[in-house]
Amino acid sequence: MAIAFGVALLGAGLWQFIASLGEDWSTGAALFFLISLPALFALLLGFGTYHPRKTRGDLGIVLTPQHIAIDYGKGPTRLAWVEVSAVGARSRRENFRFGSGTNVLSLVTGDAGIGYRTIDIAHTDLETDPTRVYHLFVFYVRNPGARAELGTGAGLDRFRRAGYAGQH
Repeated sequence: MAIAFGVALLGAGLWQFIASLGEDWSTGAALFFLISLPALFALLLGFGTYHPRKTRGDLGIVLTPQHIAIDYGKGPTRLAWVEVSAVGARSRRENFRFGSGTNVLSLVTGDAGIGYRTIDIAHTDLETDPTRVYHLFVFYVRNPGARAELGTGAGLDRFRRAGYAGQH
């Protein structure tokens, strides 16, 4: 949005400058300069914060009745379903940037006695709807009996029709 605003301001300033060429061009140049300053700021802000959505090609999530395997970054993380104590979703800011944060799906492992650990999966790393993945994890954490369908056509069918959202 900042990029579009900056381009629009530059266009308005250029139009003002061209319109004043037949008369007092110095006034048009001054107006162009004054309009260009906020336009350049908007362009710098827009280009400095714009990051196109890129999915990671090396992300893989494999769900089996016994465990969850998440493979990306430094290597695969494998944990049993019983290790997952909670599934959460939150927004995280990476570095200092203007604009919104990154939505993150968090698998929380451990308990108060041994400590908690989170495994974060950013929505920008997924090639599917992160809300569906969140509800999928929540469903299988809360319904251990349904995990037997993982790795079968029934599990794939449940994911395709979103047969887990809102169920407990």
